Amino acid sequence: MSTFLFSCNALKRVKKDEQLLVESLVIENNEPTRKKNLLNLLKQEPNGKLLGIPVKLHIFNLAKPEPKETFTNWMLKKPNRKKRMYDFFSKKQVANIQTAYVGIQNSIKKVGEKPAIYNEESSQESANRLQSWFWNHGWFNAKVDYTKTDTPNPKKTKIEYQISTGKPYAIRKIESEIQSPAIDSIYQSHLHETYLKKDKQYNTDNFNAERDRITNLLRNNGVYYFDREKIEFEADTLNTNQHVNLNLKIGNRIIRNRENDSLTTEAFKINRISEVNIFTNYDALNRDAIVTDSIHFKKIKVFSFGQLKYKPKVLADA
Repeated sequence: MSTFLFSCNALKRVKKDEQLLVESLVIENNEPTRKKNLLNLLKQEPNGKLLGIPVKLHIFNLAKPEPKETFTNWMLKKPNRKKRMYDFFSKKQVANIQTAYVGIQNSIKKVGEKPAIYNEESSQESANRLQSWFWNHGWFNAKVDYTKTDTPNPKKTKIEYQISTGKPYAIRKIESEIQSPAIDSIYQSHLHETYLKKDKQYNTDNFNAERDRITNLLRNNGVYYFDREKIEFEADTLNTNQHVNLNLKIGNRIIRNRENDSLTTEAFKINRISEVNIFTNYDALNRDAIVTDSIHFKKIKVFSFGQLKYKPKVLADA
């Protein structure tokens, strides 16, 4: 009897032209899977269950859909109820009672969970997300489809996503075309740090990490104007027997001439610090003060507003 009541109650807020999604399965190569990284890609899932019962859905169904309207209708349901309420309470107190009632109903909704209504567009988007995930992780030939199956109760339905992954692609070789000699030299000397390894399965995340690695490497070595978007990857999978041949390309620096709105290119250069100036006792509140003492040490110039109290070697080693 209780099971029957729960079954009926689960559909309480499901409209006439809607269906409650009661099951969502992901089948990978003919085997059911509960991998979180795949399940998290699904845009719609059934309501959560405890011991097979969608408890939060039932809690949500206890709340009134339009509590303010429900309270007003309750006040007007009996001819004398509204008058008795205002005879016994002030208008402000009646308004507070209504506000409290609405608040309780909304709290019940927050504790509960809305019905998981089946949506065709969401199913298609979920399938597209799964397809993209497998492609980005090297399964270029993966196929994803889904099937919707109604239960004996026409108000309930199930969905099953079928995934056929095929064989993943791996990196066969990596070549580079870097136009600026300075960049090519830095890149080649740190090639052992790359995220893109031969025979490693293709993974888009590794390409993003490699772009970040190269960008940080070049900037930390004085190529200050380098931008991450300058790094391009060309992937060839034609007649490669499930392998990817990669070509990393980095072009020269593009410079815009603002006067005539033209573009020119030049090789990236390594910027080096030629000289360091140190003001030992600078005061922003006394910015017009005159330097009265200075000393040179290697490529460091030390200035002081007053007698210099520091040895330049100490400042150089700081």
